[in-house]
Amino acid sequence: MSHKKSLKNLFPESKTDLNVLDLVFDSRKVKKGSVFFALVGTHQDGHSHLASAAKAGAGAVVVHNSEKIPSDYSGEVIVVPDTLSALAGAAQKFYDHPESKLKLFGVTGTNGKTTCVYMYEHMMANLGFSVGVMGTIDHHLKSQVWKSSLTTPDVVGVYERLRNFVDLGAQGAAMEVSSHALDQRRVEGLNYDVVLWTNLTRDHLDYHGTEENYFQAKQKLFLKHLKEKGVGLICADDVKLSSVQAVEGASLYRYGTNGDFIVQNIQKDLMGSRFQFVTPFGNAEVTVGTPGHHNILNAAGTLAAGLLMGNSLEKVADSLKDFKGAPGRMEKVHGGPHVFVDYAHTPDALASSLKTLKELKSKDQKLIAVFGFGGDRDRGKRPLMVEQGQRFADHVILTSDNPRTEDPLQILEEGLKGMSGSSDSSPVEMEVDREKAIHQALQMASTNDVILIAGKGHEDYQILGDQILPFSDHKVVREFFR
Repeated sequence: MSHKKSLKNLFPESKTDLNVLDLVFDSRKVKKGSVFFALVGTHQDGHSHLASAAKAGAGAVVVHNSEKIPSDYSGEVIVVPDTLSALAGAAQKFYDHPESKLKLFGVTGTNGKTTCVYMYEHMMANLGFSVGVMGTIDHHLKSQVWKSSLTTPDVVGVYERLRNFVDLGAQGAAMEVSSHALDQRRVEGLNYDVVLWTNLTRDHLDYHGTEENYFQAKQKLFLKHLKEKGVGLICADDVKLSSVQAVEGASLYRYGTNGDFIVQNIQKDLMGSRFQFVTPFGNAEVTVGTPGHHNILNAAGTLAAGLLMGNSLEKVADSLKDFKGAPGRMEKVHGGPHVFVDYAHTPDALASSLKTLKELKSKDQKLIAVFGFGGDRDRGKRPLMVEQGQRFADHVILTSDNPRTEDPLQILEEGLKGMSGSSDSSPVEMEVDREKAIHQALQMASTNDVILIAGKGHEDYQILGDQILPFSDHKVVREFFR
């Protein structure tokens, strides 16, 4: 579908009928016919790049400070109070308001976002609805896949992808909405039908500074991006979410081991879980084909969303029995030993994954954990992760996980500050080379042991310095057993 628009379509006050090629906020991407938006961010002010945009052929520029326009610029200048808000509004018009043609489901939370959107997609497909997904792993609709570099794309990318979904016949969209995206207003102008908050644990403090700032960033999904008659879902098991508020007119529900949608009579094994789901619409037995208590909670929130959208309890309760998980989320990649690859990269996520496997294994099975810590990220969580590793695993191997510009060995040594020195504590080893660390775990494991390789999940790269090198935990395991 063509999305050609004139400048007057986007800005009625425009004095020209320029045919708009695209909407750009990076001056390096400007071409003849682009409309350049001078966004003001924490580290960059787009007004400083107006000369570059003009030289590259921008047909119009959108600014809030007209004093910085180059004196020789002959294109149209549109002055607005807020250039980011103007960009979101222009993107909506440029892509013919795709958000109005889709049922929108948004998920935030430190952990579980990816699994919830994949569960939602799976549930809705079983209910007969086509849903596009935007998230950490990729953007996709059925067999059509677009690569993703951010959990939530920039504001133009959001509306472009929603347009793609509409053009390909989707009836809804499921989106991971990160705290960065909410703070940076990447979902500006978007209002969801249903939003879900999975949990709140320590993460991204290198960006937000404090846990309160982190909470308030995520709170915006409920206060600024939920429809007035929309539905908000909150995990009742996380006490940090007890004060969550929603926009006036919206309905708030809680799910978990207490609340409005309750899981009880839980049975678990390495293949998945079964539980009774007690809801305002009646009770049902539910089977989920992926292991872990955290996935029971993810399922409860997702199923509650399905019910609150008007689907029958019988069909919703049966919709996740063949769900096998999202890529790199507690994903079993080998049996004998039992090897799981998981994206857990925070203290709570690591504890949750290890606790799940510890509870499900027998006493004679050893649990080995392989994980590391991201470089140039929150350093305070490194010792906390080692503490959780020793708490639940029988053996811990620390290794590299995107060290970026930091010294890989120094990163691991910082983690050792959380190591218990008691004689009965689990041993902790260091191996900077991630491939060697995985091999070490596989070599020490017996056929019946359990291994968790955590941190990277679906990622197929390792960031060393300014280089992005090919690397896959899945591939290392597969090649080891060839």
